[in-house]
Amino acid sequence: MRSILQALVDEWGKEEVTETLGVLTRSSLDPTGESATKPKRRRSTVRMRLSATGQIQQLELEGEKKEALLRLAERYDLKRFLPSVADVREFLTMMDERPIGMKDRKEAFRTLLRSLMRLPVERLRQLALTAQHSGPSELGPLSDAIAAAGGRLPRRQQANHGEPKWRPELVPTIFFDTNVLRYFARAFRDTSVDPELKQHFAVSPISLLELLSELATSDANQAFQTVRALPNIFDTDRLPLLPWEDDVFRVLIFNLPQPQSRLPELLGNATRRVFDAKDPDDIKEDARQLREMMDQGKFEATEDFARLLNSWRAHGGVADEEHRRIFATSIARRAGLPPEGIDVDNVIEKLNALWVYEQERLTNAAAERAYEPHRHENDVYDAQQLVYLAHPGLHFLTCDRGFRKAAGALQFDRIHWEPNQIFENPVEATRVMRSIILQ
Repeated sequence: MRSILQALVDEWGKEEVTETLGVLTRSSLDPTGESATKPKRRRSTVRMRLSATGQIQQLELEGEKKEALLRLAERYDLKRFLPSVADVREFLTMMDERPIGMKDRKEAFRTLLRSLMRLPVERLRQLALTAQHSGPSELGPLSDAIAAAGGRLPRRQQANHGEPKWRPELVPTIFFDTNVLRYFARAFRDTSVDPELKQHFAVSPISLLELLSELATSDANQAFQTVRALPNIFDTDRLPLLPWEDDVFRVLIFNLPQPQSRLPELLGNATRRVFDAKDPDDIKEDARQLREMMDQGKFEATEDFARLLNSWRAHGGVADEEHRRIFATSIARRAGLPPEGIDVDNVIEKLNALWVYEQERLTNAAAERAYEPHRHENDVYDAQQLVYLAHPGLHFLTCDRGFRKAAGALQFDRIHWEPNQIFENPVEATRVMRSIILQ
């Protein structure tokens, strides 16, 4: 009995469980139900606890930040943002807080508010937007993809048992940066990649999301044609989508099971909607929301990098051992694991291309006094591509010289660079891809 009650309290909070038990108890003692509905006189010394909205309204705060917090509080009160105490605890854990002894959801907002106050206005708006679009049934396929991938709002802790599931179906498997996909779309607009080659191709979520988000830009027509050419490059009946990077960390770095994810289904639906659309205007609004999410994600990650860079310059960097530890523990958190007891050397080895790339990026930026992080925002999504090289059967094909920052990494021989004109020629592109598969 105790374990059942504890589970209920963990999920719904002590207040709601207590109130519900009280109603049930009064109903069982009074079959007429009169005592359950009869108003009780409250002692005048008892102060009503404020809702989330009420707490924000009492803040001595004005302007855009208060407005953004109010929108988020309204969704919190409606249980459209962090609907259970367990969700609040996990969100705070992701914010590097330690939510100790949190049992009541209404009171939990006071603790949550301290973390929310530290976030910039744009991040608060993005959280409110994602909370507003929390139900996939309410949205179009592209917006569903936003709900699945955009805010990366907290999800329930995945059980750390069972067998890891994800592996490429055929090795070697080639995945591509977004620019290569654009060039391929031109090369294979009127012809198809050989079927035996298609079996060795995969697409990373970040590349596909970037393409879909471009439907809201001045290059919408080109992006539209690129996405519609994908069936000539991939087997789109079963979209060969790589996992989200957090799941790669779980499966390939820490040997944990892959959690269930609707991302492949949602991105597949979004892609098929583009296939069925007459022109980019049919999906412009969904694409606009996705574009805002992608831009916001780059902005926030770049702001984090700028803070790291300023600290690095101010303190003259950190010792290599400490830098390695910070990197490894941040990966562990992304996988939903506590940072204590992590095998740092194992993480560095399996994510060696990412580690070398980020090290080079930071040291180059620190040495260049005029370096402006926001002029290099694309580095954020470029780095995410390198995560997949943790699997020895995956090869990355790019035309971006920026990936030479990973030179010297253990996995650098699986980063294949070719000039962009190669990818615009179907014969040359096929030759390059065959050479990778047969090497």
